[in-house]
Amino acid sequence: MSLESRILKKEEYVVVTGAGRGIGRAIAERFAKHGYRLALISSTKEVLEEVQKSCIHLGSPEVILFCADLSIDVEWPEDWKGLNVGMVVNNAGRFSMDSAKSVAQKDAFDAWMRNVLPAVQCNRFFLERLKHKKRGLLLHIGSVASEQARAYAAAYSSAKHALLGYVRSLRLDLMEAGIAVSVINPGQTYTHSWAGSSVDPKEIMAAEDIAEVAFTISQLSPRSVVEDVTMNPIRGDREPY
Repeated sequence: MSLESRILKKEEYVVVTGAGRGIGRAIAERFAKHGYRLALISSTKEVLEEVQKSCIHLGSPEVILFCADLSIDVEWPEDWKGLNVGMVVNNAGRFSMDSAKSVAQKDAFDAWMRNVLPAVQCNRFFLERLKHKKRGLLLHIGSVASEQARAYAAAYSSAKHALLGYVRSLRLDLMEAGIAVSVINPGQTYTHSWAGSSVDPKEIMAAEDIAEVAFTISQLSPRSVVEDVTMNPIRGDREPY
C-alpha cells in the first residue's frame, strides 16, 4: 500500500499523550523509527525530554513537547493550534488498586479524572482540524478492565468503563466525518506501574507489543477502521501483589 493511501500521511504529526513512560513512550519510539513527526505530552518535563532525545535518535525529523497534566483544564501552546495532525494517541492515564467494597469517593473521582478527561480534552482540541480534513485517527489506550471488572482495582476499572463508553459514542458520532476512532484494550503490560511487584516481567505483555498494534492500525487505508482490539498476556493475568 502506498503512503498516500494510508490513513496517516508521512508529513503529519502523531500526537501521543502520557508519552514519558511505558506504553506511551513505546508508541512514540515506534513511530519515530518510521520517520514520523511527533507531538508528545506528559506531566513530567525531565522524562519527556529524555523521550524526545530518544525519538530524534531513532529517526523522527521533529519532536515537539508539551508538559501538562491533562486531567485538569490546560492552556494549549499557541503553536500547537496549527499543527498538521493526522493521528492522536490518547494514552494518558493512571493505574490504581483499591477494593470495590472500600474504594473512597476521592479515589474514584481521581481515577475518572486521570483516565477519562485527558482523552476528552485532547480530542476536543484537535477534532476540528481532523473534521476539516475529513480524515484522521483518534486512538485510545484503554484496558481489559473496561469490560472485565477487577475487584482489586474498582476505581480504575470504572474509569476505563467510562472511557470505553465515550470512545464507542465518539465512533458513532464521527462515522460520517471520515475520522477513524479506535481503542486498544491491553491486559497486564509491564511498565513502571509494576515497579516493586513480584510479577516476572516475562509473564506479562511488553509495551512494545501495544506499540506495534498501534502502528499497524495507522497504516490502514482511510476506508477501514479497527474499532476495538483486546490484548492479553498469553498465560493470562498474574496476581498483582
